Amino acid sequence: MIMTDSLEYCDLILPASTQFETDDIIGDYHSWYVQICEKLIEPVGESKPNWDFFAEWGRRMGFKDQAFRDTPKDIIRQFLQTETPWYQGITLERLEKEKFIHLDMPESVPVRSGGKAETESGKIELYSNIMKKAGFDPVIDLTLCEEEMPEEEKNLPFRLLSPGIPQRVNSSFYNVKYIRAYNAYECEVNPEDAKRLGIKSGDKVRLNNQRGEAFFVARVTTRVAPGVVRTAKCNWRSTNPYGQNTNTNSLTTGKLTDMGGCSAYHSTRVNLSKA
Repeated sequence: MIMTDSLEYCDLILPASTQFETDDIIGDYHSWYVQICEKLIEPVGESKPNWDFFAEWGRRMGFKDQAFRDTPKDIIRQFLQTETPWYQGITLERLEKEKFIHLDMPESVPVRSGGKAETESGKIELYSNIMKKAGFDPVIDLTLCEEEMPEEEKNLPFRLLSPGIPQRVNSSFYNVKYIRAYNAYECEVNPEDAKRLGIKSGDKVRLNNQRGEAFFVARVTTRVAPGVVRTAKCNWRSTNPYGQNTNTNSLTTGKLTDMGGCSAYHSTRVNLSKA
C-alpha cells in the first residue's frame, strides 16, 4: 500500500491487492483490444482484490444474490456473454489461450473508411441538430470561459492550462522515484511574460487565485503563448519539492463542462510572480 494525497483524507483505509493478485479483464486506450489479466500470486498480507472485498461486504450485509458469491472469473464470463457484435466469439477460455484479442469495432471516424457520420446528413456538420436537440448552441460555440468565471478570477492576467504529461498516467505511481524525475512541477512561461516579470528558467514561481496558491519551477519557453502558463495535472501535493502541500489542483476550478460533464480545469485564471 502506498500513502497518497487522497488517502490522507480517509478515516479508514482498506488495503487493495494489485493486478498481479487477482483475475481481471481489461481494455486499452483507442487500440480496440481486450486483454486478460491473470492472477500470479495470492494477495499479500491483509489485502483483498476489489471484487472480493465488495462481494464479502454484500454477504455480510445479508444480500443473498448470486452475484455476491461469484468469483472474478464468473464475472468475466458474464461480461463476455453479450450481444455486442464485436465481442462475439470471445470467451474467457479463448482469452486465457490468446492473452489479447483485437475487437472488430467500427472506425471511430467513419468518413476515413468511406462511411458516414452518425448525423442526419451523414456528414460532419457545422450546424448540428443533434446539439440543438440536446439544448446546446447548434453552431460551434466560440464564447470564452471567462464569461462564466467569478469576478475575482476573470480579470487575472494568465490563463492556466494543466494537461497530462506522457510519462505519467494521471496521478498514478508518483511514489516511484524515477517517475518523479519527469518534472510535473514545472510552470511554462512565455519569454515576453518572463522578461516583464523578471523570471528566468529555474526560478521558483508562485501561481495563485481565489482558490489557493501553488509553487513551481519556471521554464521559459515559446511552447505557451503570452498570457498563458502551463503546469501538469494530477501532481501530488506531498511530493512537490518547490512548495510542500501545494499543487495544480489548489488552483483549478471544480466546475464541470456543460457538454459531457467533464472537468473544466482549463477554465482557470491565475496570477504569476517570482517566489
